[in-house]
Order: sequence, then C-alpha cells, then structure tokens
Amino acid sequence: MNKFAVLIILGLGLLVLGCAAQTGAPAGEQIKYVCPDRTTVASPELCSSTTARALSDEEQLSVCTGMPEYQGTSLEEACIMGLAAKNKDSALCLKVGRETRPRCYAMVANAKGDIGVCQEAGTYKDRCYNEYATNYQDASACDKIGDVSMKDSCYSNMVNTLGDPTLCNKVVSVGQKDSCYWNIAMRLRDVSYCNKITSADQKQNCLQNIQGSSGGYAVPVQQPK
Repeated sequence: MNKFAVLIILGLGLLVLGCAAQTGAPAGEQIKYVCPDRTTVASPELCSSTTARALSDEEQLSVCTGMPEYQGTSLEEACIMGLAAKNKDSALCLKVGRETRPRCYAMVANAKGDIGVCQEAGTYKDRCYNEYATNYQDASACDKIGDVSMKDSCYSNMVNTLGDPTLCNKVVSVGQKDSCYWNIAMRLRDVSYCNKITSADQKQNCLQNIQGSSGGYAVPVQQPK
C-alpha cells in the first residue's frame, strides 16, 4: 500500500472520529483535539458535549417544513403538533390548519397538565375540550364545553368509552339522553337503564333486546331511530 493511500485512510479515520488530534506537541504535554467547530478539547469524546446546543424554534420548525401527506394526513402538521406538545408551546398551534388546531391545543394542554390551555384556542375552545375528553378519557372536560349539542355528544361518547352510566344524566337533549341510556343498557345488559328511556318505542325495544336474549329468545339489537 503506497503512502498516499495510507494518508487517505488516516484522514477518513479522523473524520469518522469527528475530531483531529493536534500533533507536534512538546514531550510531556497532553495532546489536545480540535472539534469540528475548531474548539480544542482534551479528549475526542468531549467534542459533542462542547458543540451541542439547543435548536431554536425556527430550526426545529424547519425540520417539519415540506413534509408530505400520508393517507390524507399532513405529516408537516403532525410534526408541528408534536413540537408544540414537546415544548409545551401553544403558540405553535397557530401554524397548523383550522381543522387540526383544536387537537394541537388539546395535546399541549395534556403535556402541560393544564386543560386551561384550551381557553387559548379562542373560537375553537369547545372543540379543544372535546378533543381533550376523547383523547385522554377525561369526562370533566365535557363540563367546560359551551355548545349544548357538542357537550351532549361529549358525554355520550364518554359513556361509551368509560362505561359510566351516570354521565347520561348530564345529557340535555331528550333524544340523545334516551340513546345514551339505550347504549349503556345494551352494554351492561341492565333493564334498569331501559326504564329511564322516555320514548315508549325505544324503551320497549330496549327491554325486548335484553329480556328476550336472557330468556332464550334473542331479539336483534337495533336501536330504533
């Protein structure tokens, strides 16, 4: 192997190490190393700790910029939401689309352990509370929703998720409350919840589904509309 080839191999080895040793040091003096940023350290292992620094918000966001969509999901927005939650910075949520923004605020609220972050969502705060309740299975978030219809839906979803029938009592709409009791009755196979249904047809259907199946005659489980 000629001298030129040996020098190339040695040069590549130094690049892999990330630091270059200073040569020609007087006898007895400790050899120092020059890191990629030209700082001098006593050992190559110290280069990374010497040169490391936290990325600025702009640098972090630049990583997200230009990411493609995948199966209808914007990876760029997903990246930004991840940064918002990681840095607990709700201001970053303003950089995502309106449809995604409530979820972003909910993620930051969860990361900070403060549901009050949803207040920062402005006109999207109800959707933020709903997202928070759904994603983190916290029915108390439903209490904060101002829109009655969305609040009813939030409670109904939490009943299905948590299996807590007491949440049906909080539903305001009669029709949705009946549906809430019907669903929990089917889930728990408990006729006492059928008896809470105000619609006569829906109550009868509920009772038949449970009593019929328990008596050996199974009636198809189908909620009347």
